[in-house]
Amino acid sequence: MQIPKLTPPEMPAQESAPKLARPNVRRDEASSSIPPLPRTADATGENYETPSWKPLGKFSVSIVLPLAIGVFMLCMGYLWAGLGFLVIAAIFVFGFLLVGFRFSDSTLKAPHKPPLTSEEQAALSGDDPVAAERARRVEVLGGLLGREGTGAYAVFSSALAPADAAVIERNRAAEADATYEWAKGAGEFERVETASPDGLRLCAHLLRCAPASKRWVLFAHGYNGNWNEMMLYARHYAERGFNLLMPEMRGHGDSEGEWIGMGWPDRLDLLAWASWLVSHEGADIEVVLHGHSMGAASVCLASAEEGLPPQVKATVSDCAYTDALNVFRDVAVKGMGMGAHPLLEIVRAVFMLRGGYDLAKAAPIDAVPKSRVPLCLFHGEQDSFVAPYMAHKLDEAAGGAAAGEGHALTMVPGAGHAQSVLADPERYWSRLFGFVDPLL
Repeated sequence: MQIPKLTPPEMPAQESAPKLARPNVRRDEASSSIPPLPRTADATGENYETPSWKPLGKFSVSIVLPLAIGVFMLCMGYLWAGLGFLVIAAIFVFGFLLVGFRFSDSTLKAPHKPPLTSEEQAALSGDDPVAAERARRVEVLGGLLGREGTGAYAVFSSALAPADAAVIERNRAAEADATYEWAKGAGEFERVETASPDGLRLCAHLLRCAPASKRWVLFAHGYNGNWNEMMLYARHYAERGFNLLMPEMRGHGDSEGEWIGMGWPDRLDLLAWASWLVSHEGADIEVVLHGHSMGAASVCLASAEEGLPPQVKATVSDCAYTDALNVFRDVAVKGMGMGAHPLLEIVRAVFMLRGGYDLAKAAPIDAVPKSRVPLCLFHGEQDSFVAPYMAHKLDEAAGGAAAGEGHALTMVPGAGHAQSVLADPERYWSRLFGFVDPLL
């Protein structure tokens, strides 16, 4: 089937520098897990920070002082004054610990949510054929591509100029129609499983849409997402002769895991999936790792691992962050109006106890200098979730097999988070396959 090209219209002259407005966004079940985001995209990164324990050290000193005063007063016989200082210190400690536990629960607790909202699930078997068809489209296409202007994309578009948001929605609808028609004849996805290095059961969905081809794309979805949100890209890879493997990241869907990985443990999960592909499909296959958002961070981290199978030939990173902590800081400060320090350090310490690893390790900026495969980067210029400056930092840090002509960065105007492929699809796919095809 011939699909018409989707291209953004030219912006009228009077809208060339639009005021960034934040319209009212309906936060339904599909979007409620996304925290309030900064209102504008940070292109400069002036407040970028290197992770440090110093703020926590200063906080500890501020707690030790009233504790010492309280103990001293108790020793001097000033019972109530001493108890008062001890209570003040205890309130500070327990208050910050409580906030740290709640923040880690709200942002890092594994969602294990189904692809459909409860309303959509009910519509599948309901009496309204229109609602049932809408729910079926979400079931097939995923939440990003399948929902009509609600959910996550409504949140991600809230920092866009109205004209840019209209382009995103128009191209989303056209791509959804084209992908839905393609999916009807593409066959059924096969559910497969493997084990993570730390013993978790991981699930994925596989489609051999080009059985004679040795090309595979291994996808990695985003934070709080589902495997089928990668249907946003699937049709284009399939029409290029790729077979598809779409994992459910640890802590998501049916994959086990108590906590969201933010890329660090996920990097080894992706290596496990790449090795699974080689063992099941043959040593002569060629694999592209493609992720967006947290999935993009995961593939960047995976690309630097010694255990990366040689069959992996390229990495495509769409809106990856330099590191998770700076994203959390921006969301906390600019989106939620909270103080960054020592909250982040307390969350970091709490998560080391609960999640088993240091969030500071979820830092692709430390991995891309050692990349074992070439790296193709995309990022929206109006991304208010993962700031655009992070793409430039990753681009500048690229090394190893990604050094020199081994990396490419495409910044896309008028695109928010994970929207580059819809803001200018012709340019996106031209750049992507222009980079990837010569490597296979």
